[in-house]
Amino acid sequence: MMVRQAGTAGSGTRAFSLSTRVGIAMGIVLAAGGVLVMLAAWTYGQQAARETFDRLLVGAANDIASAITVRGGRVVVDTPLSAFQLLALAPDDRISYRVAGPDGQTYTGYETAPLPPHGSTAGPQFYDAGFAGEPARYVAIGKRFAERRFSGEINVIVGQTKRARNALAYEIMQSAVLAILLAGLIMVVLAVFVVRSALRPLQRIGDVLQARDPKDLTPLDLTGPRETVVMLSALNGFMQRIERQLSIMRTLIGDAAHQLRTPVAALRSQAELAADEPDESRRNEIVSRIHKRSVGLSRLLDQLLNHAMITHRADAAPMEVIDLRMIAVEVIDQSDHEALDRDIDVRADLAEDPVLVLGDRLSLIEAAKNLLNNAVTYGRAPVRLVVSEDAGEALLAVVDAGPGPDESVRTALGSRFQSGGSTRRTGAGIGLSIVASVVRAHGGRFSFEQSETGECFAAIRLSLPKKKTAGLRVSSPVVALVFSLSAAMPIGMPDAVSAQEAVAQYGPGTAPETLTIASTTDIAVFEPVIEAFRKSNPQMSIDYMQWGSNRLYDAMEEACLSGAFFADLIISSAVQQMVRLVNDACAQPHVSAETARVPEALNWRDELYGVTREPAVIVYNRDLVPLEEVPRSRFEIIDLLRPFDSRYAGKVATYDIETSGLGYLFAFMDAQEATTFGALLESLARTGGVATCCSSEIITGVAEGTYLVAYNVLGSYAMLRAQNDPRIGVIAPEDYTLVLSRAAMIPKTAKSVAGARQFLDFLLSADGQRALDEAHLNVRFGEDGEGSLELPSGGETALRLIELRPALLVALDRGKREIFISRWRETFTGAMIP
Repeated sequence: MMVRQAGTAGSGTRAFSLSTRVGIAMGIVLAAGGVLVMLAAWTYGQQAARETFDRLLVGAANDIASAITVRGGRVVVDTPLSAFQLLALAPDDRISYRVAGPDGQTYTGYETAPLPPHGSTAGPQFYDAGFAGEPARYVAIGKRFAERRFSGEINVIVGQTKRARNALAYEIMQSAVLAILLAGLIMVVLAVFVVRSALRPLQRIGDVLQARDPKDLTPLDLTGPRETVVMLSALNGFMQRIERQLSIMRTLIGDAAHQLRTPVAALRSQAELAADEPDESRRNEIVSRIHKRSVGLSRLLDQLLNHAMITHRADAAPMEVIDLRMIAVEVIDQSDHEALDRDIDVRADLAEDPVLVLGDRLSLIEAAKNLLNNAVTYGRAPVRLVVSEDAGEALLAVVDAGPGPDESVRTALGSRFQSGGSTRRTGAGIGLSIVASVVRAHGGRFSFEQSETGECFAAIRLSLPKKKTAGLRVSSPVVALVFSLSAAMPIGMPDAVSAQEAVAQYGPGTAPETLTIASTTDIAVFEPVIEAFRKSNPQMSIDYMQWGSNRLYDAMEEACLSGAFFADLIISSAVQQMVRLVNDACAQPHVSAETARVPEALNWRDELYGVTREPAVIVYNRDLVPLEEVPRSRFEIIDLLRPFDSRYAGKVATYDIETSGLGYLFAFMDAQEATTFGALLESLARTGGVATCCSSEIITGVAEGTYLVAYNVLGSYAMLRAQNDPRIGVIAPEDYTLVLSRAAMIPKTAKSVAGARQFLDFLLSADGQRALDEAHLNVRFGEDGEGSLELPSGGETALRLIELRPALLVALDRGKREIFISRWRETFTGAMIP
């Protein structure tokens, strides 16, 4: 007998009441009127916003076009800062631009910026396209050249996302909608009926699910509005995953029943024999057999559970960039005791360069471990674990001196319960099945192959990433393992961290959450800040990676393009590079009570925040520079270098802007003061000024007397050294002092997003700012005590904060950078660049 559940609909249809029908009709009329009014207001607002911001685009494009010249048949673009300052009037919008030749060649800017759809035109051509996942508005302006070596039209393309446009259009529409507020309130009341009608398909889905048998996991075969298709698809996919997991469980139970029945029965029989055996020597022999079977049973259980884990991770585990050499090292470290027990020589033969694959670390370790154990058990010494690149593929192979497995094993390769050796040893045969499952999940190949020398080896071949992500971080346990094995294993192995990098780990390795920070700040300087954070967050482990600014930018840009994990939080002093990363949609927004207190100049799009206050200063040697000669401005440095026989010739140092992102930023900002900067560079060139890479090298050179004066040095490092070294003096330039704020962002590929948000909020909080003060990363002006710098004579007005704004993008413009560095090289011809 069929019983209808309470609450379900009957067979008949329910008719709407007249009042309901009238209400619906009125709702439609009022809603239509309100929509028409809002559409009219929105259309007007969009038109007004379009005209306003299109003028900005045209102005910026004309500025760039006026900076294009042809020299010797070569197109030169000296992109003006004013163009980006004009676009920055829409402060939260991303900027795209491009200068393209007649054949589409890009001279500078983004190659992804679309060309005008209708070719060249006499006037500006506007069109819509996308940029960094957002809708954008573009303008194209043509500039024609007729030179001896170059003739044709160059297109200047400037684009901007539509946040500011939409905000202005919305503001206009909102003002218009206030006039029909009463009608809007009525429509809100009537919207209740619309919502009920719209939700009815969802109720139908719920009724179907409620009436289903709990064991029925077949897909739902329902039709409905397009809005419900996504949910239906998700539900069906979810039930398919549950069915797949149940299938895995059934397989595991079947395997366990198949494999455990015989050994458990044998153990029981032998235990009964031992209990009834009066002869002690015979009883000991039976106990020995029981122990041997118990060990085999334990190994069998491990393999069954590992096989189930591998099958589960094939669906659930995320893929990451992994160096197969690190996998090999960890496998050998875990397998050494088994090889020693069997007195078998196990060696590693690893490539010199990283062999990167996209995979699951635990699964690859388990596969390699099973291959190695199979060779140790069934093969002949010596056994080698090989990692290399072969024919465009990543190769992980186990080679031994034996003839290899039987032909029957090779034919049934990867089948469960198929042992990898001859009958002289027994085994469950699950190991090769685990290997085959892992390789299948990674889209690779598993086979037994013959080398040119006749050796038989088991080979795992995986595809290499399309674009190698050099510099991407491998998981911290593997890095630690490399260091621990480097002295213990007789295997040539490159360091996991290059000479330009350093890594430090804070907190227990077993912490439930690990936060990875990549930064340009020295570990020794930033360590007190990390320790201050961990006092209130002892449960969190932190991996801190120190990078050079240019290499950090390259690695983060690569990770952004490939979608691979690099770090959870990025902190860099090269803020122009950070602005570029945010402009390219490599960061995710973060809004909190702490970020709300950040000044507008140090917050861009809620994705990039300034966390410190560090001036660019003049450093001098107190012992070697008389007090009356101490330069307190750029003009006084020029005066020191003016005499033909100046004793400061070859003794004034600054950053090499080709290798230092921070040095390039300071020089670029100084270049906006064209007269002062040009005269200073001329003086440095004439007297053999020194351009070098790093703050520590420059400050040490001043302390030791190699240099007498250093210009544009990062004040936080200089003040820290000055407190511990009386030979070092620090001056804030009186004409103007650039003030930098290290920028922090959370990458869109971050794993520990919650930890990154927590750490960023800490840096912006009062406690975090105190920790930055103590680490000398916040330089105070005009205060008593250590760590304070004398305020320039111009007061606060002499401090020029480098704002986190899209105008900084011009500092990374390809054409601008080439011209700027070319002038820099010309300036330092005859000078010293170590």
